[in-house]
Amino acid sequence: MYLYDVIVIGGGPAGLMAAISAKNLGAKKVCVFEREDRLGGMLNEHIHNGFGIKTFGQELTGPEYIERMIETLVKNNIEYRVGTTVLTLNNDKEITYVNEDEGLIKVKAKAIILAMGCREKTVGSFNIPRNKCAGVYTCGIAHKFMNLEGFGG
Repeated sequence: MYLYDVIVIGGGPAGLMAAISAKNLGAKKVCVFEREDRLGGMLNEHIHNGFGIKTFGQELTGPEYIERMIETLVKNNIEYRVGTTVLTLNNDKEITYVNEDEGLIKVKAKAIILAMGCREKTVGSFNIPRNKCAGVYTCGIAHKFMNLEGFGG
């Protein structure tokens, strides 16, 4: 079984920063698991400026900010796997995950960071799942359709 110093579950901005911070604090083998096909989480949908001022000293779009973080991962030899679903996690810090390239794999870590982000959910009596009602969309799904999928506009 392969042993990591730190495994981060979630490849959004919090997960990427956690992996970079772990490496900067001395962790030698660090890996990020992301279930989507690309790193970045919700920031991939936010194509407007306003990100990166504190971290990189300049105003960036969400995708530009994530690209800088990915460059930092690569520069620091931090592994990442996209399209990867974590199936189990136990008290012995063993993780079972699956992806198209590797199949079903079990790994162990000295530390695990959960950075799985959030899901947009409407509140109150207007309780509509993210993509279940035709013609009614939350802000998050509208961002995704317009900014990532090219619909609208």
